[in-house]
Amino acid sequence: MTELRIPLKTSFCKPDILLVEDNTAYVLDIAVPLESRLDETWTLKHEKYGNDEVVAATRKHLIALGYSITTMKQIPVIISSRGLMHTKSAADLRKIGVSKISIGDLVTIAMAGSISMLTLAAFTLKRFLLQDFREVDDLIKYLDPQYIDRIAIPDAMKLEFILAEEHFIHSQVRLLESVKKHQPYLESEHIKGKYKQLPEKVCHLTRSSVPNYSSKVQALTQIQIQEQDQCNAITEDVSKMLENYNKMILLLSKQFVQWEELLTKLEAAKQIKPIAD
Repeated sequence: MTELRIPLKTSFCKPDILLVEDNTAYVLDIAVPLESRLDETWTLKHEKYGNDEVVAATRKHLIALGYSITTMKQIPVIISSRGLMHTKSAADLRKIGVSKISIGDLVTIAMAGSISMLTLAAFTLKRFLLQDFREVDDLIKYLDPQYIDRIAIPDAMKLEFILAEEHFIHSQVRLLESVKKHQPYLESEHIKGKYKQLPEKVCHLTRSSVPNYSSKVQALTQIQIQEQDQCNAITEDVSKMLENYNKMILLLSKQFVQWEELLTKLEAAKQIKPIAD
């Protein structure tokens, strides 16, 4: 399967699905916005693929593939991140023969994607709480494209995450530049403890070079241990909340299936005509 790329005058469009039946082509494009933006997203998608230039380019593309197209119709498939499908999307899908069960499957897939995003957000929160990005190795690890690919996120969403971290990355660069600027002081003989002396004098020279910092370092160590314990506690709380959320979503999915089965039975019973006496 290849990605659809229909060229336009100055760019290109990429509908998710092109369905051809008889001489009519249906352009389906899927989006998963917040519930507050269902109507706005449906309108934007419909206007985008109902544009005269896009319609003409899509018809030309299908004709080049050997289809005879006389009518073009746009079907934006808009499902909220919590599993609510736009009424116009559901009606249009039913008109082209998509069953209620298949529509329910689409809603379930959208909800599963939302759960995946929530899980990713939890991992991101854990990363900020537990990882020290002042270490260059950790920074390189999380910016490595192969690491992002393993999370199995669409490219557009990966770009969104990188852009969201732009200010944080710049702040880390400034910290690294500051460390590099003060590197001569960090590597001075007073800090290093004159290690070039004889081996039996190394420990003595080190203690004499930084006699006033041992107690401060120990205090900072205790603080760091306490902060790590707090981070672990927060991580456990987040994990419990995610577990409860997953259970709730699973129960809702099962309830939706039961309601669908009940609705199907009721519709079937309604269609049965009583036998005349």
